[in-house]
Amino acid sequence: MKKFQIGILGLGTVGTGVIEILREQSENFKKRFGVSFQTKKVLVKNINKKRSVDLQGIELTEKIEDIIGDPDIDIVIELIGGKTIAKKAIIASLEAKKNVISANKDLIADDGRQLADLAEKNNVGFYYEAAVAGAIPILRALENSLDSDRIESINGIINGTSNFILSKMRQQKMSYRQALSLAQELGFAEADPTNDVDGIDAAYKLQILADFAFGKQIEQKDIQMSGIRTVTQQDLNDVSELGYEIKLLANASLIDGRFTILSRTDLST
Repeated sequence: MKKFQIGILGLGTVGTGVIEILREQSENFKKRFGVSFQTKKVLVKNINKKRSVDLQGIELTEKIEDIIGDPDIDIVIELIGGKTIAKKAIIASLEAKKNVISANKDLIADDGRQLADLAEKNNVGFYYEAAVAGAIPILRALENSLDSDRIESINGIINGTSNFILSKMRQQKMSYRQALSLAQELGFAEADPTNDVDGIDAAYKLQILADFAFGKQIEQKDIQMSGIRTVTQQDLNDVSELGYEIKLLANASLIDGRFTILSRTDLST
């Protein structure tokens, strides 16, 4: 049986979930794939902080070098977020011949190709399927199943937070502020929800999708963006009478050589 040791950078909500899933699915991984995963070390800001997850057998460290420099660690999972520190950590991990997994859409949108090239150069993997559409394997499908097809357009809802807020506003007649507070309370929205509600998060994902679908690297400044902050109950009622709903839609199109890419509030049937 092949055994892999894992180092995780960050122990927030996602990091905690990763540890729990690896434990819960350990027997399933062994039976189905003949592999065993062990979380060896986790980078945290404060070792003494009390946590709800079982960390038995896992070493906590406040030094990123303890993970990147550990020769026994095969896989590094980057969950720090942001761009500067995360990029340095990923580059150092790849150069140390470690496979890297990340869902850092902000970083990947701008530097995904560079990091993928570095991984190839060092004969390791750089995986970021979860950066777009969560558990839906859209990047894998674009790269493997649809690579010989000519894709003309991508259109859909790719930000869960804004979709949750708009759904609560429509279904339960909440105000925008009430729906946002509920999303934050449930952990669906950050304390600062700017990226989600202003279309920025969807724009990052569109940058990644456009690269896979059309082979084009787009800068965020070239994407038309608008958010959901100004949507009211009256807006929802007006469009509902016409058979529509208001959604934050992401669209990238390449038709007759003309490329358009949008992340904005629009009507959906």
